[in-house]
Amino acid sequence: MRTAEERLEILHNRADQLIKKRETAWRRGLGGASGALAICLVALISVYEEGGHRITGSGYAGTSLLSESAGGYVIIAVIAFAVGVAVTAALIKYRKN
Repeated sequence: MRTAEERLEILHNRADQLIKKRETAWRRGLGGASGALAICLVALISVYEEGGHRITGSGYAGTSLLSESAGGYVIIAVIAFAVGVAVTAALIKYRKN
């Protein structure tokens, strides 16, 4: 027969195991999602690369973003930024709990 202290210790150990298991699954999921996003971004860059548009002369950076073949890069950058913000917010929220 176990004492109350032994049962309580077993209970706490099991709770710690479950928390570690959940955190491991969360990390693996985030790692897989990050890898998939990286592959998607590389694929999108290769799709939107249409012939090597080069900006020559003394153009401004803002006007180069409006050129015909740079639109894909801008979209990819905005999507990557939004995903980064979402992942950062999720991690901060997860850390506070």
